[in-house]
Amino acid sequence: MSDVVTASLDASLIPADGTKAQAVYRDDSQRVVAIGMAAGSSLAEHAAPGPVNIHVALGRVAFRHAEGQLDDAAAGTWFHLPAGMVHAVEAHEPTLLVVTLVA
Repeated sequence: MSDVVTASLDASLIPADGTKAQAVYRDDSQRVVAIGMAAGSSLAEHAAPGPVNIHVALGRVAFRHAEGQLDDAAAGTWFHLPAGMVHAVEAHEPTLLVVTLVA
């Protein structure tokens, strides 16, 4: 049995309205979630108990966190947040985020 895991992370995961999360991978050390966001949708302020890596795979977002704001994070932007950092996201256009939550 192979340890390799693949997933198609593309625009088909972006809903017409609101947001949609889909689990991609999970093991003892991490959880990977694809979050599709329709234009104008948002994720209210929240925090994760462990460190988080966020990759804007498609689209463009405003990203707010405890230390500031990035108004125009385009596809290709990557963030690392320490454990417990409060943050929020608003999609300027249809967006796909790939979020890795570290245990």
